[in-house]
Amino acid sequence: MLYSQREFYKISLIRGKSIAEYADKVIEIEKYALLFATPKIPYHWIPQDLEQKGYFCIFTSDFLLPSKSGAVLDELPIFRPGGCPVFEISEAQADEMVMIYKKMQQEMSSTYL
Repeated sequence: MLYSQREFYKISLIRGKSIAEYADKVIEIEKYALLFATPKIPYHWIPQDLEQKGYFCIFTSDFLLPSKSGAVLDELPIFRPGGCPVFEISEAQADEMVMIYKKMQQEMSSTYL
C-alpha cells in the first residue's frame, strides 16, 4: 500500500509479519498490531509473508469534532508527528479487535438509519 495524500485518518488491525516505514523510522510488526495513520504523516506498509489478514476503518476529522468529542485528532499522541503510530498487541487483543471491526461492519451493512 503506497501512501498518497488523502483526507482521512485510518486505524488498521494488522495480522501478519510486516514493516511500516516512515520518514524517520522503520517499525517491524511480528504478528499483530494496530497502526494509526493520519493524512499528515506519510507511511509505507510492506507485508513480509503471505499470511496477511486484517481490518481497517477510515474517518475524517469531522467524525471526531472537538466540540462534540473533546478530542483534537492531531494532538493525540497516536497521530502526532514523532509519536509511535504502531502498537504491537497480543493474539487475544487482536481477537477482541476483530470483534469490534465485525460489529462496525454489521452496523455499516444494516438498514438502520
